[in-house]
Order: sequence, then structure tokens, then C-alpha cells
Amino acid sequence: MPKPVMVDRCVCHDVSFATVLDWARSRDSMTVDDAKAQFGCTGSCGMCRRYLTTSLETGEPRVPLVLQQDKPGA
Repeated sequence: MPKPVMVDRCVCHDVSFATVLDWARSRDSMTVDDAKAQFGCTGSCGMCRRYLTTSLETGEPRVPLVLQQDKPGA
């Protein structure tokens, strides 16, 4: 089985999720909107939002690429 492709950054702003996580650990709480304000992540194309959200929830700097949205009722 091939290894999954991993997403590890906001490509538009070239900010790694590891950088965001390091910054988040120095704060009491951290949201995607906080990351947007500090680093610009999710503020351009928005494709990294789901991955950054997962990274912040799990503490993992690399998140598997999702190739398609799950369809409700599928």
C-alpha cells in the first residue's frame, strides 16, 4: 500500500504547520483564525484550512491529503 501524501504547510504563505504549532504551544489557546491573523494561513486560497484545523486539533505537523470530500449520505 502506498504511503499517503502529506500536507505540512500553507502553500500560499509558505508557513509550515510545525511553525504554527510551535507558536500555538506558547499560547493558552489557538484557533485557525489566530493562525490567519499571525501568519496569513487560510487567508488566500483557503485550501489549507481543513489541514491546519486538523493539525491544531491533533498536534501533528503533517496531515494526510484528502483527495475528495465525503458526500453526505454516501
